[in-house]
Amino acid sequence: LTDPIPYEKLTIGVMKETFPGENRVSISPSSAETLIKAGFQIVVQSGAGENASFSDGAYVSVGAIVLPGEQIYANVDIISKIRPPSQDEIPKLAGKTLVAMISPSINEETYDALSKQNTNVFALDCVPRMLSRAQSYDVLSSQANIA
Repeated sequence: LTDPIPYEKLTIGVMKETFPGENRVSISPSSAETLIKAGFQIVVQSGAGENASFSDGAYVSVGAIVLPGEQIYANVDIISKIRPPSQDEIPKLAGKTLVAMISPSINEETYDALSKQNTNVFALDCVPRMLSRAQSYDVLSSQANIA
């Protein structure tokens, strides 16, 4: 293990979802604001929140930076998504940290490809639901509250 990295030195990228019919965005403007106040830098792909009714301006107004998609990968340490990455996105994640619903037991090839290129994977759908300290990461409960 290495020394911890201060939040101020980490940049989180919020990607526009590419899966057909996926309208959610992984980080809302209010969540971005909270992360920025904690010290993170937030970079949002242009149009990432559009299908969830969040404009690029809403992200800019809380202190996030909005960039075209390809620039996100070059400028961030952590990538935040809802769905697993597409085959085109996988190589762009080499050496980064990915926070998403990966379903590694279902998407074994995707998980293996990410692991082989040293992508750190935080699979939100694998966080146990029964630990109270883990409930803030529990995507099933949080999505049920939206529905």
